[in-house]
Amino acid sequence: MEAMNVFQFKKLNNDNYRQWKLDIKMLLMERGLFKFIGKSEPVLAEGATSREKMEFEHQKCKALATIYLSLEESQKDLVAEAETAKEAWTLLEEIYEPKARARIAQLRSEFYSIKKQPSESIGIYLAHI
Repeated sequence: MEAMNVFQFKKLNNDNYRQWKLDIKMLLMERGLFKFIGKSEPVLAEGATSREKMEFEHQKCKALATIYLSLEESQKDLVAEAETAKEAWTLLEEIYEPKARARIAQLRSEFYSIKKQPSESIGIYLAHI
């Protein structure tokens, strides 16, 4: 029996990184966890109470778990050793958003192969581009 997907979007696989990235960003924002994948990880304020420290650690763990659980089984090994949400996020970006010339050539090829389907509106077609 297949495990139930608690997310309202497809889990990350080899073919849907762009859409998954947008979906998981929105989910992390909605849960107040987006700060853990930003350019710099948040730091707990000096003099924080033990309750605040515990809540901060809970949120850090929750952010990492949210990312991990939004991956297909075949993708989980990619971030299994990550200790923070930021680390997992960066690993996935490095894999799926390489900045190399080969990636640019691949994207150019994908761009030129996009064709409007008869059943789709202009708005949907432009969104694909």
